Amino acid sequence: MSEELKRFKKEELDSLIDKGLMCKEMRETLGYSNGSWHRITKEVLGETLSSYAEKRRGPFKYSYNKKYNVSKEDIDTLIDKGLNVGEIAKEIGCVPGHLPRIARRILGETLNTYIAKRKGIYFDWDKETHQLIDTLNDKGLNGKQMSEYMGFYPTAFCEKTKNFLGEYLSVYSAKRRGKYSKYNMS
Repeated sequence: MSEELKRFKKEELDSLIDKGLMCKEMRETLGYSNGSWHRITKEVLGETLSSYAEKRRGPFKYSYNKKYNVSKEDIDTLIDKGLNVGEIAKEIGCVPGHLPRIARRILGETLNTYIAKRKGIYFDWDKETHQLIDTLNDKGLNGKQMSEYMGFYPTAFCEKTKNFLGEYLSVYSAKRRGKYSKYNMS
């Protein structure tokens, strides 16, 4: 029997499950590496840890609002401090990858959209936006300059305009300026 298997105590695991900890949190609390954790729990329990935990405490219900105890006002405060998405996640106590789901449940929209609206740089893609793109295009601005003017990252702006206009901005601009050729984009 390995040293790691000898120090594993099922009672400790049961108490952590009862506290509501997730698998990763249990593993870190008990001090196991990822590979040995899964091997040992399966060997001792005779099934996967998630199956065992579900039998012990019932199916896990994802309740981000309760787990992280975050309100819309808390998110507003963090945005007003000027924190970015990663820093907001750290303040809330979650990984940045979970923040979009948490924010969507609390705010009813994506966090980036919510931040843009609060900062006053959110563009509702409608007829006025189309006119703005045409005006900027007529002034000779390229896609990167337009994205900076409208407050977008260039790649996000490229995708957004492609979805909105039905074609890439460069193709749309070339057609508008009368310089579009299917075979030559010079």
